[in-house]
Amino acid sequence: MSGFRLSRFSREKLSIFWSITGPTGPQGIQGDTGPTGATGAIGPTGSTGPIGATGPTGATGPQGVTGPTGPIGTTGPTGATGLQGIQGVTGPTGVTGPIGATGATGATGATGVQGLTGATGAAGSSGVVTGVQYYAYQVTGTFAAGLTASTWNVRNLNVVLPHGNLDGVYTSLAANTITFQPGKYSIFVVASLFAVDRNMMRIQDTTNNVIIGTGLSTFGNAQNSVAAILNALSAVNVQIQHWCQTTNGAGQGIEQIGLPTAANSYMIVKIEKLSY
Repeated sequence: MSGFRLSRFSREKLSIFWSITGPTGPQGIQGDTGPTGATGAIGPTGSTGPIGATGPTGATGPQGVTGPTGPIGTTGPTGATGLQGIQGVTGPTGVTGPIGATGATGATGATGVQGLTGATGAAGSSGVVTGVQYYAYQVTGTFAAGLTASTWNVRNLNVVLPHGNLDGVYTSLAANTITFQPGKYSIFVVASLFAVDRNMMRIQDTTNNVIIGTGLSTFGNAQNSVAAILNALSAVNVQIQHWCQTTNGAGQGIEQIGLPTAANSYMIVKIEKLSY
């Protein structure tokens, strides 16, 4: 329409047409909310208003937790001494304390003057035991002799032990037999044994065929013993005899090893001469 132009009259008519306002149409649909505008600058602070009246006092709150104890203050100066009070009643006696340690021994006093010699007392009686002697069965480097079952075996004796005072006077040893001269004697015998099961020893008067005493009834590998009192009215021969259940070629004892310089003792006989 670049070549179209309105005449003046036509333009005036259109102007009159557009200037006439018609009735208001219905409200259109609300458009979308536009974006928030920028925040304006902060205005100046207003003047302080007058102070209001004081409000009523509020109720008292609950008591708070007690705080920690403060440090102890310095001790004040000692006050003047008061007047002495009336004496109190005496209290009960206390418990006795422990005995103290014994004091050191004092120095020995000087020796006193020798007293007069007293009168001689009556003669005392002689002791009950007037002599003692030991005999033994000892072997070096080998087992002892054997024992045969179900018979009275004569135990070996072959050594007169030193320092006794009866041998050759009241007693003597030969062929496993001790000869006693008349008198009263205490006899004690201890002997080893080995693997003969049940067994017992006795002291036998072979002169009169009388048992002087029997010993313990034992079992196993240990030792046996017998003791008795002999009242010899005349010279008698005595043997130590041993009965056993089981035969053993070393029944009278086994050798101790590791003792090359010491004899093995398999029986010891102690004899005491009595005076009563």
